[in-house]
Amino acid sequence: MSFAWTVSDDAPWLQTEPKGSQVLLHIDPSGLSNGEYLGTVTVSPSGLSGVASVSAQVRLVVVDELHSVYVPVIKR
Repeated sequence: MSFAWTVSDDAPWLQTEPKGSQVLLHIDPSGLSNGEYLGTVTVSPSGLSGVASVSAQVRLVVVDELHSVYVPVIKR
């Protein structure tokens, strides 16, 4: 069964885009200080009674720099 739905978000650094049967998330960390930021994406059905919206939390961690860690690999 197919139905119409909408998607929304609640954080200025987070943008959602419905794309077919998927939701694309666009993150813009510019202007954010280092730290952890939380947002919520909500998908809501349109025109269906008795069907609840579904929400998912998005966690963004902003840091100055990531450091690569190399683990040695040994072939037997």
